[in-house]
Amino acid sequence: EKFEERKASRAQEMEALSQTMGVLQSDDARELLSKSVSFLQLSSEDKNAQKKAGAFLMQAGQRLNAQTLVTLGLTSQIDSFTKVKEAIKEMVTALKTQRKDEVAHRDMCTDDLNKNNLTTEEKERFKSRAEDRIQALRTKIEDCAKDEKNIQDEIAEMNKQVKLAGDARQKENVAFQT
Repeated sequence: EKFEERKASRAQEMEALSQTMGVLQSDDARELLSKSVSFLQLSSEDKNAQKKAGAFLMQAGQRLNAQTLVTLGLTSQIDSFTKVKEAIKEMVTALKTQRKDEVAHRDMCTDDLNKNNLTTEEKERFKSRAEDRIQALRTKIEDCAKDEKNIQDEIAEMNKQVKLAGDARQKENVAFQT
């Protein structure tokens, strides 16, 4: 979500810079720039074009809440067009680099998220298998406890039968000897 907002903001800044470059590279601006370079005549139109470009940059910066565009607009009103063009080119390069970095960061985050999901699924499967094994062992323990109880009952019954048989034999032996 933040990535999309930054991406849209960068696109708007790029559009504003492109429009400014268009103003600065227009025939009127070139004509005015050539007049200012000749040192023979500086016209008020030169100042107007420079002010127009600066005002456009400041408006775009205020609208986009981009302080760098506002600063660039103020600088354009003070400095010559060549410095402004260089600054715009630097800003475009910086924005492109920033966009590449953000895309790389988003891709890294997406990869990390996918790895985390795979690890989570693997751990969930391991947990499920462990819980199944625990339940199977609990069932086996219950069955063994029941078997033990049955065997103890059978042993108690056999001991009872052995005692009864021993008592009966002793009675028979006493009766036989008398």
